[in-house]
Amino acid sequence: MQYCLHDYTDMNVFVHAWFRSGSTWLWEKFRTQENFIAYYEPLQEDLPNWTPERIRAGHVVAFPEANHPDLDRSYYYEYLQLVESGRLAYKPSLAYERYFLSEHETDPILENYIFGLLEHAQHQNRCAALCFCRSAMRSQWLKSKFRGIHIAQIRNPLSQWTSFQKNRYFLNRTLITAFSLEKKCPGVMSPIDAFNDLHTGWIKGDRIRFTDEQCLQTFLCIWIYSAAQSVAASDIIIDIDLVGSSVGALQLVCEKLDKFNLSVNIDDCAAPDYDRSNAHSGKFETQLQKVIGRISENDRCRPLIAGLQTAGTKYEYLHDTSANILRSLESQTGNF
Repeated sequence: MQYCLHDYTDMNVFVHAWFRSGSTWLWEKFRTQENFIAYYEPLQEDLPNWTPERIRAGHVVAFPEANHPDLDRSYYYEYLQLVESGRLAYKPSLAYERYFLSEHETDPILENYIFGLLEHAQHQNRCAALCFCRSAMRSQWLKSKFRGIHIAQIRNPLSQWTSFQKNRYFLNRTLITAFSLEKKCPGVMSPIDAFNDLHTGWIKGDRIRFTDEQCLQTFLCIWIYSAAQSVAASDIIIDIDLVGSSVGALQLVCEKLDKFNLSVNIDDCAAPDYDRSNAHSGKFETQLQKVIGRISENDRCRPLIAGLQTAGTKYEYLHDTSANILRSLESQTGNF
């Protein structure tokens, strides 16, 4: 499928984040830029439910402890023209059913949808900033199809997992993601204890109960797969732990943004400081090492960490906590 976009659309920005990693903070930065139309979570499953009336009604806070920036418009205001005209080509299946796409796969439905967003921005003589929370495992695919500038937004998994506890939605969607990945790529979730039994029950429609350990293992699998792929595809990495704690790291990222002519001010980057010495961190580390070991031993997981060696050239832009996880996996996996 061939599309016609002007050359300047190489300035379109694709932000690959996951829940509770500061994605709304970065999206709001692009929203304030006059030369961008910033689309909030383009693969959000609830997007079809946002009617023109609901969008015009104004901003509704996602949930009380979201810690999102104050907004004067709906998260989805940028979609209003497309929704009103019936030209928003989004399908609910895009959220999770093909959560992983290798660089050479085809997905005409997703391709057509993304093109529609880019075209919508271009018709207004602006670039698009697509700020995703469900694209990390499709980042290489998106880059191969649409070029542009790709930003990986990373947060250390312990803090991110702690933040997940603020709202049940994040864990529920993580489990849905796991089942969808397993359906498309059998075996990739086998690092989770007894996952075959869980997956079989889900297919049958049985009531499923995850243990705390299984929930954490699921989160860690998806964090590792997402980080490996988005970092490999990235032109810029914004690790909020590193950038929020190091003036030198902030300067490096600002230089990268300047290189790509992105006048986004991230000087206020600051990740909430969760106590990593708390009672949960020991259990967390145990499960993390278990998941790393199981991924490294399982050939069926290889497609989802295929970018690991490329990611390894960019560890200087990651906080040691996150970089060391990928380093450990890389050392245990070896060359492949």
